Amino acid sequence: MGWAGGRFGIFGINAQVPSTSLKLILNYASVILAATGAIFFVLIKSNNTSKELITSYKSNKPATVEMEKMADSNEDATEIITETDFPFLVHLSAPIQKALGCVLALMAGVFYGLMFIPDQYIRDHPEKFLYKGERPPLNGLYYINSQYSGILLSSTFYFIVYALLKRNRPMINPTIALPAMVSGSMWAIANIGFILAISSLKGAVAYPIVVILPGVVTSLWSLFWFREIVGKKNYIYLGCGMFLRCLAALLSGLSA
Repeated sequence: MGWAGGRFGIFGINAQVPSTSLKLILNYASVILAATGAIFFVLIKSNNTSKELITSYKSNKPATVEMEKMADSNEDATEIITETDFPFLVHLSAPIQKALGCVLALMAGVFYGLMFIPDQYIRDHPEKFLYKGERPPLNGLYYINSQYSGILLSSTFYFIVYALLKRNRPMINPTIALPAMVSGSMWAIANIGFILAISSLKGAVAYPIVVILPGVVTSLWSLFWFREIVGKKNYIYLGCGMFLRCLAALLSGLSA
């Protein structure tokens, strides 16, 4: 979606047409290869290690919630919590769950692709946003603060709504508090690089590269750390998908 916005100029932004026919072909080829690689990733069947959410009760300590594979036999008592935020998903078959996940992932990708269109519109039409006779800056870094402030306010609002719906008993795993902050900081730094890439390479070139390579890194985490991908067929799908995506990123860079 981000590539289409930059290439064809949707929502009023200027269309970014490659300067030569060769670069145009390379740009289209990169998108086709990226889409083909995504098909291979969909075919992969993950082998999720089941974990149980266990509440441990000790006589001398308050109740704590932790993620672990098995309950410790030395615990005084344990209670397996089966409540989830979306209990209806448990009753769906595996194919339906996968199809629903793919649809939601596509929706998230569409919205992610639209994320930088507002500031791109401002930079493409500076005459519409004059302030005291001065035009808005072309450097994308000037728009980071407003975007991050919006993310913080929106996340806070949704969490408050969630806590109200759960009657002030939101399901939160305390072990992911610090990792979530660290990953959020890493995402924020990466997002700065993203907007700088769009400023330098234009969205039609930057979006395929930025979207493709993080998926490759995520697949490596799933393969070597979480061990969610096992089996010869899955390895073949993963290898083909990663090869096509890396090739797509290379072609997109050459089309700049």
